Amino acid sequence: MRKRENARDASRPRELVYDWEGLPLLTCRLDLPETAGEGRGPERIRRYYRHVEDCICRWLEREHHRLCTQAQAALDSSKPIPMERVQVDGQGKETAPGRLTVCWTLRWADRSRTFTDCWETETGAPVQARSTRGRWG
Repeated sequence: MRKRENARDASRPRELVYDWEGLPLLTCRLDLPETAGEGRGPERIRRYYRHVEDCICRWLEREHHRLCTQAQAALDSSKPIPMERVQVDGQGKETAPGRLTVCWTLRWADRSRTFTDCWETETGAPVQARSTRGRWG
């Protein structure tokens, strides 16, 4: 098992590739927004989205293990090896003075889920957070 990715501090988006026997079983494109600005508020928002990325990466590790098991079973029974692609895209924009709204979507196979987060930029406090369900499950 190998995981390849571009450097953490590289420009967005991040591409992650999870291999099995040299085949890229699972690839992920992570493109969550980077908050500009100095101070406590923007840093708290950046820290939140770094945490979101870490959670997504842990989920990808579990999915990679599942796909490795399926790949071995497929190889043993001469069936096609499963390969998956995950995409996480987000954009942030100032919707009012001192308010940042971030919309990001997780797409996986034929499923997707969209999240909308609203932040007070000076303090980094969430103003509103909701999840809009797409075709999931």
